[in-house]
Amino acid sequence: MDYRHYPLDKPDQNGRILHPNAGTEAQALECANFLGGNDKFWAFEKRLYEVTPSVTALTPKGLDPKELPKIAKYVGLEEAAFSDCLSSDQFKNKVESDFTDGVDAGISGTPYSVVFTPSGSKIPIEGAQPYETVKKVLDTLLTK
Repeated sequence: MDYRHYPLDKPDQNGRILHPNAGTEAQALECANFLGGNDKFWAFEKRLYEVTPSVTALTPKGLDPKELPKIAKYVGLEEAAFSDCLSSDQFKNKVESDFTDGVDAGISGTPYSVVFTPSGSKIPIEGAQPYETVKKVLDTLLTK
């Protein structure tokens, strides 16, 4: 599986920014992966979604970025090394490249998944689909 970031931290057609910290949070995920591998990436991702408030009038920026090192510590990463990684912006270009690839591929929002077949075709799965819908797509491919 190849995880690509599509942070919604840029103005939309109306000039609104849906999730102003998404780019930083995407970089934080990459730091978790860099420091702790795949397991820490997914543990960080899970915890990030557990503690991030919705962007509302009361929490217009969502999660305070100061919480990211705390999440790293929570999932078992060394907090100082994580903070150093995040402040270095070493994954900023990767996150931006993922976003640009998504725009070029026609992605209009998240979540968005793409199943790549052995023949090279791409099957998009837009939005948060129920398990049964995704399973049906995969089962159809497995019977071919």
